[in-house]
Amino acid sequence: MITYTTTNNKHIKLYSNCIPVKGKSRSVVCDLQRRRFEFIPNELYDFLQEYNGAAIDEIRNDYDEDSQVIINEYLNFLQEKNYLLVCDEEEVEWFPKFEMTWHSSSLIENAIIDVDAESEHDYKNIIDQLGDLGCCAVVYRFFARVEQQELDYLLSLTARSCIEAIQIIMPYQLEVDIVDFEKIVDKYPRVNSLLFHSVPEEKEGELEELNEHTDKKIGFTLQKINSSTHCGFISPAYFRVNLKTFTESQSFNNCLNKKISVDVDGNIKNCPALPDSYGNIKTVSFEEALQIEGFKKMWTINKDQIEVCKTCEFRYICSDCRAFTEDNNTPFSKPIKCSYNPETMSWA
Repeated sequence: MITYTTTNNKHIKLYSNCIPVKGKSRSVVCDLQRRRFEFIPNELYDFLQEYNGAAIDEIRNDYDEDSQVIINEYLNFLQEKNYLLVCDEEEVEWFPKFEMTWHSSSLIENAIIDVDAESEHDYKNIIDQLGDLGCCAVVYRFFARVEQQELDYLLSLTARSCIEAIQIIMPYQLEVDIVDFEKIVDKYPRVNSLLFHSVPEEKEGELEELNEHTDKKIGFTLQKINSSTHCGFISPAYFRVNLKTFTESQSFNNCLNKKISVDVDGNIKNCPALPDSYGNIKTVSFEEALQIEGFKKMWTINKDQIEVCKTCEFRYICSDCRAFTEDNNTPFSKPIKCSYNPETMSWA
């Protein structure tokens, strides 16, 4: 604990992985190693900006006794959370600031493949092309029934690819034994999650039991996901407190950057919900689509440019959406499916 008797040569220093972010009415400390965040007042943010790495004696000299009591409480709070270190002067340099640059050697980082009852996708062609682009994550979003055999074939195509993470979203089927799908998830460890949507309302009482007794990768929701419009929701449930998201969000759009998609009709887009398409996968390759003017236009729209978001304490750990915004006439409008107000610090 930091007290007034702390030796004169001690300094305070935030761990490098603990980064404060200032919002309109409050701030957060993002712990990128333990993947969590903690609220702090803006006054503490301002204090840390000035005194991170400073000697405790220096701080004492700059504040009166009453203020020192408050500062002492703040610093002890940060110590209890393992965000702050009390160290010797030479140890301050052991914790340099993280470089806030983000880089990926892949031409494409992630992809969304939408499928409905009329889709005629050549999955092997799609997977092969994504592999050539270095894509490491894919979301398959099914709006119509998908048979177990079809899913098994689809996943077998990725078994030897560079794709590391697969998310599957598919409609719930009453007559299907969930155990069969658990076996598929076990068979293909690259599957991170399998979400059954459109669970009948009469089974609402069983959802908790279903989620408790199935593989942790398998989930269920009553939400009806029947088109590409079912995206863009902003919620604390989707916060990602990690180094990749935090650094990417400094300069890039953390949803659309290095993303490519195929809609239900085979049209190539940055996101299936966006209106602009850049050819059809049957006649245009992903690599060709990437070269078409306009495809990458939203990749660099970051949270520091977006109205309201730029004043939000969550801006570097929150997802974004450019498909559904409050004002379609500007690319910098707030996501319409975000109900958070940074000024009142409340969710509608």
